[in-house]
Amino acid sequence: MSHRCLAAVLTVIAVVLLAPGPVAGQAQTAAADQPTPLRTAWGAPDLQGVWDFAILTPMERPAEFAGKETFTDEDVASQPPFSRYAKNLLAFLDGSDLAGFNAIRFDLPMLRAEFARVEVRFDLEGRNVVDPMAIFHQMEPRDLAAAYKRYCGKAMDNAHTSLGDVKAAMEILEAQLKDHPELGSSMESLHAFCHPRQPDWLDDEGKVVLTDEGPALGFGKHRGRLVKDIAELDADYLDWILYGNFTEQVKQAVRQGRSS
Repeated sequence: MSHRCLAAVLTVIAVVLLAPGPVAGQAQTAAADQPTPLRTAWGAPDLQGVWDFAILTPMERPAEFAGKETFTDEDVASQPPFSRYAKNLLAFLDGSDLAGFNAIRFDLPMLRAEFARVEVRFDLEGRNVVDPMAIFHQMEPRDLAAAYKRYCGKAMDNAHTSLGDVKAAMEILEAQLKDHPELGSSMESLHAFCHPRQPDWLDDEGKVVLTDEGPALGFGKHRGRLVKDIAELDADYLDWILYGNFTEQVKQAVRQGRSS
């Protein structure tokens, strides 16, 4: 690959040129004449690079939606469809390595699905994909031993034994109550913290919420839409929930909404 780009695939997509190479059509220069990639004072690659927004695809959401976390069908009804920008965006990402926080689990699957929806092939083969979240999770594990080290300041000597795990969990909780007094000390307050649930949720995850007109989905492509309306418009979607890997709470709430 003649040049490498680092594309941050978040809500918007930007490209960082790490080591620009010759533009198509220009004569290849000798290796000695190639620019030396910038590095930090400690020798690591300098990822500041050059942010390039030279693309017809908008990089930011419209000003009227600034700061808004979720969008309704009405919000996006007047916006151009992804199909208008898909091929232009694909060309923009051509020859680029990709990076983004949680990009492996969210942004890239979402992007591939949207490209597939408009029948444009988006291939990750031959690209390097870097996800700081994946690095964070591997370098800072979230398991019992890590929690014990964090809160108790020592390593577990008897990890993965029943009694050892129970004692460690008890010590961790005691340390958490000391470090975070805002948690409270009653079982009720701790339960509420561990299970944050809104009053309108019909299940522990907020997958289905109660509205004045009846149960509505709180996630997915039909978020905010009444379950009874989805039953008429897209019954297969409800079947996917009812026969899929969802909790019985969610399924029961969907059944309730479908029959209301």
